[in-house]
Amino acid sequence: MGLERSWADHTKASGLGKQILNTYRKFEDVSRDIVDESDENFSVKFDLTYTMGTQQPINMSPDRWIMIQELMDIVLEVAGGLSTTAGAGRVKGLIFEENKASGRFPTIRVLEESAGKRLIDTVAEHVCRTGLKGFQIHHQSKKMRQAVLKYILHPDLDPAEILAVENASSGFFSEPATKHALLLLRGLLASNVILFALGQKRFRVNYGLASDRRPPTMLAVPYIPLEQAAR
Repeated sequence: MGLERSWADHTKASGLGKQILNTYRKFEDVSRDIVDESDENFSVKFDLTYTMGTQQPINMSPDRWIMIQELMDIVLEVAGGLSTTAGAGRVKGLIFEENKASGRFPTIRVLEESAGKRLIDTVAEHVCRTGLKGFQIHHQSKKMRQAVLKYILHPDLDPAEILAVENASSGFFSEPATKHALLLLRGLLASNVILFALGQKRFRVNYGLASDRRPPTMLAVPYIPLEQAAR
């Protein structure tokens, strides 16, 4: 009796397995694979990106993202002030939309180069005036703060301007914490990382088949809707 039941269970399981296998083969015949974020996943920049060695914390963690969050709070404050200022002080080409009831970060969009420069200049001046957590600069002399302002604002500096900040006697590069903080600010502001996020980075990118692609392929490619591109 036990042997008959075992054989019956085996036959039932085998039949179910065949049904699942047939279903899978049908899906293979009529379905297509869809890859999310295909522009990133298929980029040649990531072909040789593999983890190696023992696991290590990210450089300057966790102060790196704490400083970035604090800097974005300053961007929020500055953008709100520049967009709501009346008269000649109002900056054109800067969108600031805030819905406090939603609890989300306000929408900040830079549409013109002059607006982006005004925003970054004001943010950098604010940082050099009040400092950030992990980057105390308010106790420095006015001359040193001006040197730091140039350092975090302008990508191209002459040797004297670089030496004024990177000289070990200044104190900024003698301590790893302040050195990394200064380089992070230079990357965010002078290298236009913040401006790229607020002005050039486009969200809501859609994907679809390119009918005019040669040779023809079923690969979905990213594109920006016409109504969004026209803004």
